[in-house]
Amino acid sequence: MRRQGFHGFVAAATTAALMLAACGGSGGGSEGSEDSTQTTSGGSEDQELGGKLVISNWDAYMPKNLIPSFEKKTGVDVEVAVHTTNEDIMGKIQAQSGTGFDLVFVSGQFVEPLVQQGWAAEVDPSQISNLENLYPRRAVDD
Repeated sequence: MRRQGFHGFVAAATTAALMLAACGGSGGGSEGSEDSTQTTSGGSEDQELGGKLVISNWDAYMPKNLIPSFEKKTGVDVEVAVHTTNEDIMGKIQAQSGTGFDLVFVSGQFVEPLVQQGWAAEVDPSQISNLENLYPRRAVDD
């Protein structure tokens, strides 16, 4: 995949993941988000969600304007923690018994341990209204 296409995919996937995490239920992440207003319809309208979202991602994996744009559009405050290795973020997650983050980006082989510990939530593809546009080669099994 060309570098520009890859960055476009990462931006789109990150935005979708941010929206899912912000709209999600009882994640192990930020505390105090119970007072947030959550209105979701999966549409393209600006939606005021409120609350706080804590994510950990690789350095330079998101366009610089993604988080400010997301915060403005949704009303969700976003805290980004940058990790440099999978072992770094996995150690932080384990030290906090799976809490502290709403959304983390890890390499494939590190997902299974998160699932085995019960620290990963299943993504409901029906909640991603434009999934077919995010990664056309990805077929979603219903």
